[in-house]
Amino acid sequence: MTKKIPTPIVLGIILILAVAVGAWAWWYGQKDDTQLKRQVFKTQEECEKTTGYKCSWGMCDYKCPNNDYWKGWASTNEKINQNNNIDTFDWQIYRNEEYGFEVKYPNDWTFRLTSQTYVYPRQISFAIQDKNYTKKWIEIKIDKDSQSDKNTPLSDKFIGGLPARNYLIPHPGEDVAVPQLPSYIGIWTEKDNIIYAIIFFNTEKIEGIYNQILSTFRFIP
Repeated sequence: MTKKIPTPIVLGIILILAVAVGAWAWWYGQKDDTQLKRQVFKTQEECEKTTGYKCSWGMCDYKCPNNDYWKGWASTNEKINQNNNIDTFDWQIYRNEEYGFEVKYPNDWTFRLTSQTYVYPRQISFAIQDKNYTKKWIEIKIDKDSQSDKNTPLSDKFIGGLPARNYLIPHPGEDVAVPQLPSYIGIWTEKDNIIYAIIFFNTEKIEGIYNQILSTFRFIP
């Protein structure tokens, strides 16, 4: 004859199991929340240096502090190579035979012609811009007419292997009205009597992705 388990014992076992399941669900939920919360940085350089992964611009849309949204740089699952440099192997290449240069840029950036006027037909400008963060962009200005100003101080950077000098806007010799500009740092060099200037906007240093793009610039025969 089967002996029945008293009802209070059964209820006690059910209660203990319910508490255990509830505690596990709470712990797992907290664990998931921790995993979901992405560390956000103000700059791409800071993000990649801290995490060791390539970072992209994003907007928080879950469990944000104070039930608010924020924007920032967060890491992706793409590892930066062991030399702490961004791998540029599969980047796109822009090559310009007329002005004798080429430069590589990330696949999620764009490259476009920004100006070429009839007034200054020997001047041309290009922009390289992040698709996900439009304030992050570079301008390449090439001028076959301007006089070089050797009095501007040398920077610690190179353009296509040539020492670069600091670039001011407007550049000496440019008789143009310049609107209010965001923070920037510019450098220039001269090759075969042509001025090559590269301007990096919304930054005070040429580092991270900016520096990697600069490192791919080279002169072609």
